[in-house]
Amino acid sequence: MKRRAQQHTAPSEDGATDTNIHLESVMTGDELQSANKTLAQYRDAGDAFDTTVRHQIWITSATNEQAVIVDRYSGTTIRLDPVTGAPVGSEPIVQNFSDRFVLQNIDGVWKVVGESPEGS
Repeated sequence: MKRRAQQHTAPSEDGATDTNIHLESVMTGDELQSANKTLAQYRDAGDAFDTTVRHQIWITSATNEQAVIVDRYSGTTIRLDPVTGAPVGSEPIVQNFSDRFVLQNIDGVWKVVGESPEGS
């Protein structure tokens, strides 16, 4: 979770300039607590990032209540100055991941409730 916390963002309800991350709209339980803890650590350290994620997702199993997906994704992250929002450094950091996510249908909304590296 920690390696991708800055990438777990829901679409902004307030427009592209909204800096709030609405994790509760896409996560719950331990996953939400872990992501919020990691984001708080970034904030406390004065870290800021702009991350673009490209996903390749497929469903491996699904019922009306629960689904399992595999997500192979690439994240391109640029470190930002937390005050000005300007990029810091010249090269973005590109990371590739492949993870398995468990989603739960909670009151008609699918939310991540668990994750593990693909193949584990």
